[in-house]
Amino acid sequence: IQMSLTETNKKELTRAILEFLKSNGYENSYQELLAEAKVSPSDVSTDNILGRKWVLIPKLQMKIQELERMLEQAQKEAGAAGKLRILGKNAASENLPQMPEKMVLEGHRGQITSVLFHPIYSLLVSASEDATIRVWDIETGKPEKFLTGHTGTVNNLAFNTNGTMLASCSADISIKLWSFQTFDCIKTLQGHEHNITGIAFLPSGDHIVSSSRDKTIKLWEVASGYCLKTFVGHNEWVRKVIIHPTLVMASCSHDQTAIIWDLNDALTAIRNKTAGNDAKLILQQLPGHDNVIEAIAFGNDEANRVIEGSEYYRKARFMASISAGEETKDSIDASKAEVKKASKLFVATGARDKLIKLWDAKEATLVATFVGHDNWVRDILFHPNGKYLLSVSDDKSLRVWDLGNGRCIKQILNAHEHFVSCLDFTAKYLACATGSANKQIKVWDCS
Repeated sequence: IQMSLTETNKKELTRAILEFLKSNGYENSYQELLAEAKVSPSDVSTDNILGRKWVLIPKLQMKIQELERMLEQAQKEAGAAGKLRILGKNAASENLPQMPEKMVLEGHRGQITSVLFHPIYSLLVSASEDATIRVWDIETGKPEKFLTGHTGTVNNLAFNTNGTMLASCSADISIKLWSFQTFDCIKTLQGHEHNITGIAFLPSGDHIVSSSRDKTIKLWEVASGYCLKTFVGHNEWVRKVIIHPTLVMASCSHDQTAIIWDLNDALTAIRNKTAGNDAKLILQQLPGHDNVIEAIAFGNDEANRVIEGSEYYRKARFMASISAGEETKDSIDASKAEVKKASKLFVATGARDKLIKLWDAKEATLVATFVGHDNWVRDILFHPNGKYLLSVSDDKSLRVWDLGNGRCIKQILNAHEHFVSCLDFTAKYLACATGSANKQIKVWDCS
């Protein structure tokens, strides 16, 4: 396409070129163009127009590329939504994060390390490298409370079941318990010897567990603040620890493994005041990642049913039976009987090797590997409806994986302008929250 300049455009361009020649010392060329173009020296631009426009071109090119990527993604999502409608489903009814974000929350002065929805109220709590905790109203987007007390990065947050107490853990080697009625710090727990990066309440709310760079996991009594037990099993920094409603505990580590622990036996030993053996408390070890495991999540009952019904799970069971040297038909029949007899326990892990792995936690069997992220996987969670797994990554994306077939069915490629470090989902208010290294929190509508 040939484009022609108007006379006004030509005069502006000539004056801009004259300014460039003069300011850069091309005096002969400047004088020749001045004479040939019949321009008075007083009419030569002094605004550095050519330089400013030249700098602007790469920025515009980058913006065009970004818009093209967004358009391509929107077209893919529109196509996927169309397919869902053909199958008798509506994409929006699946309660997945929708673009654009509902709101952006700003106020922290450091990277966002954790976001957590309140189990009852329309509130979101966030933690940051700025050593503070903030409470936000997710209906208005306004900050409600500002909790201070930690002197280092606040790494992780956890609510008890009814949301009356918040626990936080920090690089200052302390755990703080906060009343979510008065917003006061009611206890500070100390006992770890290094950065504390994971924390979780037991279902009763009477105990919490924490994980640390000191390679241990500790069990604490909330009422007294005492450490009741220290679990030793990992040989590197324990990044996260989580609790299943059946009192099975899972942890992930810099040693590239996840460990499944029996908390029931540990609590029984504490009640009976008998010496516990950590080796006996380890139900399974899950090796398989090639780098640090950053995130770990238990599947809910709905997710367990979806996974058990998937083709990839049946293949994993079949391959496991062969590798174990079992009789194929008998093992398959036994597998079916066992599935009916006992509930399964699935756990997902996300790592710096850019992979998400799905495990049968009771049998230490790798069920599936989800490939798609282009950088470290930083956080994962199972969707409350059990059909999907959500993940965020240093590749700046938020992705949704279909647990029925193991495929990525939705991706928000530029969810944030920087690394996406954490996420959470509220089934009550149908919203998803993500936190980023750019100090922003985004809330995504999932209704």
